[in-house]
Amino acid sequence: MAKAVQDFKLSFDEEKEKYVAAVRNKGTVEFGQVSELWEQAPEKGLTPELTEKIAAAVLKPFLEKEADQPLKGPIPDVSVSFVPTINQYEVKLPYQTDKVRALGEVPGARFSKEDESWYVPLESRYGLEGALGLILEIDQEMALASNELKSDMAKSINGGKWQSIGVEPDMDVKFRRYHQPGYLYTGTVIGANKFDVAQVVDIDRKSGIVEVQLHDMARMPSPVLVGDKIGVEYNEKGKVELVSADQAKERLASRAQEKFTSALGKEVDGVTVTEMEHGFNVKFGFNPRLSAKLNRLNKEDQPQLVSFDRESKSYNVLVPDEAARKALVYVVADLRQESAEQQKARGQMLRTAESVLSGAKVLDADTRDGQWQAGRIVAANERYVLQAAGREYFKLHDAGKLERSPEVGKESTIVYGQGKAQVLDGRVPQRSHSSALER
Repeated sequence: MAKAVQDFKLSFDEEKEKYVAAVRNKGTVEFGQVSELWEQAPEKGLTPELTEKIAAAVLKPFLEKEADQPLKGPIPDVSVSFVPTINQYEVKLPYQTDKVRALGEVPGARFSKEDESWYVPLESRYGLEGALGLILEIDQEMALASNELKSDMAKSINGGKWQSIGVEPDMDVKFRRYHQPGYLYTGTVIGANKFDVAQVVDIDRKSGIVEVQLHDMARMPSPVLVGDKIGVEYNEKGKVELVSADQAKERLASRAQEKFTSALGKEVDGVTVTEMEHGFNVKFGFNPRLSAKLNRLNKEDQPQLVSFDRESKSYNVLVPDEAARKALVYVVADLRQESAEQQKARGQMLRTAESVLSGAKVLDADTRDGQWQAGRIVAANERYVLQAAGREYFKLHDAGKLERSPEVGKESTIVYGQGKAQVLDGRVPQRSHSSALER
């Protein structure tokens, strides 16, 4: 019987970090990823069948390893899944300069803006493992730095350092990190370290809440220090522009007025403004957070500027003078920004639910006093917490109402009372809920 002749011999050059395929009668082909092999195949005279054989030989050990030890994300907000149809890993993670840089250095890694995902060739598994390990280290360092930053800010707030800008010692601080492209974040920087810039962007004296926007320090085009009064704007590609407080104020006024006028009668980001006699009608879906922002137009000396029309389920806003109109213009811009961020965050939770359970049904949590939900926390972002609620159902909680963030992947019981929610570890019997709320 004739002995079969081997078409090629495959080896790996560790110094060059490339595969070397010695092909019978064709010479050698060097490549880092399978995609490079296919690119060189026509020039080297390799047939599609032979190229496929070489590619299969490269991928075989990685397929076996993936079947035996599936690669997973090192932290809850980094997901890694193998896509067998394209022999690539799909990696999703929130943007952070150092983490993205680590992932981008993996051979063959590419970012898909359409999917908002990174794709890494299967044969780059070891490089991806190294990047994920580095991401874990960065995350741990960031967590420590973030806790120190928040602790320092709490001390400075409680010590009355920021009363000059309206931040009182007893105010509740809410942090957010999502950045809306084209939106200008304005305010004073009250905290900064090598990872984050913490900027006050909204102060609600009535509810006692101050909103602090966190920016990635590595993306700032110039140094930002505590006490700086700045405007921060992101473009569609995530590039940051820094402007002075005066420039930000002038730019905001011009943009807000222009958008307000051009959008009259149109729904923009879920908010519709229509002109009426002596003022404007503002309409949006049920949203307590937006309602609270709009009602802040009511002043002590003008308590009835904003009123709710039950029939149309919208708000009538009286505008007695130019100052009131300017205030409304700014508030409408804020409403649309808030609505856009909520929609994006909500969409993220809906997609997550569908990804873990086909046909998932996501319902808003019942926030009436005494209502509760127990189950595993599936996902969380800055605005929402997604909790499994049995069979195909999930409950969506407003993160702003929770006294603390529950741990993703753990069983939790969330109990509502007096407009807030207590987060209890594990499945807690109903008889224990009332005592938990009293604490």
